[in-house]
Amino acid sequence: MFLNTDGFLALRPEETGTAQETIYFVEFRKFCNIQKAIGEIRTQFGLEDGQVRQNAKVLMLMLQTRDSYLLSFYLLAGMLAVLVVIAGIFMITASMNSSIARRTEFFGMMRCLGATGKQVVRFVRKEALSWCKDAIPAGVAAGVAVTWALCGMLRFLSPGLFDGLPVLGISWLGAAAGILMGLVTVLLAARSPAKRAGAVSPLTAVSGNAGTVYAAKKAAHTRLFKVDMALGIHHASGSKKNFFLVAGSFAFSIILFLSFGTLIDFMHHAVTPLRSSAPDIAVNVGTEEMNRIPTAFAEDLEEYPGVKRVFRKGYAYLTMPAAGKDVVLISYDERQLRMAEDMLIEGRLQEVIDGKGVLSVFLEEHTFACSSNILVSADGKERKIHVSGVIECVSDILNFSTDTLICSEEMFRELTGEKGFTALDIQLEKDVTDMQVQEIRKAVGQVCGEDFTFSDKRMKNQEIKGAYFSMAVFLYGFLAVIALIAFFNIINCIGMSVSARMREYGAMRANGMSVGQLIRMVTGETLTYTVFGLIFGCLAGLPLNRFMFHTIVTNKWGEAWSLPGWEMVVIVFVMLASVCLAVLNPARQIKRMTVVETISRE
Repeated sequence: MFLNTDGFLALRPEETGTAQETIYFVEFRKFCNIQKAIGEIRTQFGLEDGQVRQNAKVLMLMLQTRDSYLLSFYLLAGMLAVLVVIAGIFMITASMNSSIARRTEFFGMMRCLGATGKQVVRFVRKEALSWCKDAIPAGVAAGVAVTWALCGMLRFLSPGLFDGLPVLGISWLGAAAGILMGLVTVLLAARSPAKRAGAVSPLTAVSGNAGTVYAAKKAAHTRLFKVDMALGIHHASGSKKNFFLVAGSFAFSIILFLSFGTLIDFMHHAVTPLRSSAPDIAVNVGTEEMNRIPTAFAEDLEEYPGVKRVFRKGYAYLTMPAAGKDVVLISYDERQLRMAEDMLIEGRLQEVIDGKGVLSVFLEEHTFACSSNILVSADGKERKIHVSGVIECVSDILNFSTDTLICSEEMFRELTGEKGFTALDIQLEKDVTDMQVQEIRKAVGQVCGEDFTFSDKRMKNQEIKGAYFSMAVFLYGFLAVIALIAFFNIINCIGMSVSARMREYGAMRANGMSVGQLIRMVTGETLTYTVFGLIFGCLAGLPLNRFMFHTIVTNKWGEAWSLPGWEMVVIVFVMLASVCLAVLNPARQIKRMTVVETISRE
């Protein structure tokens, strides 16, 4: 019940003049230094640190938190934003460089007609900005439409969390940021191609060999490959700047994919889609008299209509004489222990199942090392227990802020002498009725008395699943977009590179090179860009992936970093598929055109 202060004191007059159970919620004014204000409140009223709690997540959104873990998200967000901008610059610059190479004669003719180098530079920059006239409105409109669709999806999948989310709202600040980002990216990307176009001399432009002079400076190596493949590799590496831009754009696609892939691991830990042992109903008895649920009742409960299975848990506090503190000991039945295998960070689970060791729960500063031994005192006896492994923090022990151990029921009885249970996690059949749930509640009440809690978690579980699916759609969708960007970037770069060299290919055909050899030459060029892009991308992306994983996952849940296998398989598959399609279209162009048409093509 919610009452005002007078009504509460009328029912609980013994609370008058005391503040032991009183909680004050403070809302601060806008634009104030919240951390400074909290310090002043603590000093003025003589409050201890434990008496003042902060809503860290809300303060994080307001840039007012000092939580190091939450602040790390700002660092990672900034890093990802910079990576996105750099990737955009590389891709646009690589495309514009290929376009400049294809139109070198055009810029040379502009110089012949009296245009200065600065005028050509301004021409290229204005041409790049002219793309923004169509691209930016289309991008903003598409972004708004996608945002509306995603907001509608969030309200549908998780109405409990996103019921107040506006579906058809427009973020003018977000649109302005997108426009500014697009303009800055295009202007930065156009600098190098514009300088290259401005440096074209009229003599080179009208010589009939414009744009390909750099390829004649050094011969192709034919020791390892045949002439056609060697020429393709030589074309890719002939211009160091162009090779760096194209391979760099491929590499940044991989870096982006590996970096954002870390958020998938974060999602699996932060918003779990309910583990196989998650209960539909949780029963807990009071802390003053724990472990008073009889074993026979827990076994009989599985036979009730609508009950699928029952997990049993015992709770006890053990003393560590050497450290002078208590640890929490929780018993799991064998089914729960086996289901916890996917949460095992390190160690051997079978030893715990056999009753020869315990699991230490990872709770940041409160974790025992694997393979260590702990001296504990329970039921008047001291005993040394072995830590067989370390497990991730699970939902039913989030409320504990001290060292926590998990053991088998057999070891729990040996250590504590307790034979009952403190908690029962009940999983229900899909077709269970409310009447059957009430019967279960009545049976629990008859056994446990009045001091127990009976929590129906079915609606909350549905909200958790909805939140997980919502986040999964966002993140997997974003990774799909990055993969598509890499896919089309490779096709676009190779297509423009082939188009810029079409006259050269015509000359090769006139000298006797077959269509098949030309196609293999284009394949060699494409594979050179792709292979070096993969190498550079993995060399830079894997350390970044490891750093981000350690920052947002390992520091919170203790899971060690491992090689992101599925991310690498996906991005390699996407790049190889794009290579096949990138070669396909130029091959068709080469087959369709005659030698005369190819040589005379501009």
